[in-house]
Amino acid sequence: MAYFMEDLYVYRSYPPQPAGYGSDQQNFVLGMILQSISGEKQDELFYNYLIRQAPTEQQKQVIAGIRDDERKHNRMFRSMYTQLTGRIPAVTEANVHFEEPASYLDGIERRCSAS
Repeated sequence: MAYFMEDLYVYRSYPPQPAGYGSDQQNFVLGMILQSISGEKQDELFYNYLIRQAPTEQQKQVIAGIRDDERKHNRMFRSMYTQLTGRIPAVTEANVHFEEPASYLDGIERRCSAS
């Protein structure tokens, strides 16, 4: 078994399992990881929108730092999924739904109310 280190997380890599193999708990966990990948991509798209709309360079830099964290989380979940299944997750920007806020302020308010 191999060990990988990425962003201070350590995972144990298991050999890929044949199709249809696995318990309900394993399938549940893999489904949750896929949902997390999709959520992190949605967040990245949201922050990209805010960066484009931000009125000052300082605001753009702060939001870019938050966006970069979302990218890091996405890579972590993708790595987990690949290590557990031996497959690359099929979540892409093309199949992630993102709805732009009505405005920069609406986006900021939406994110603040979600916290």
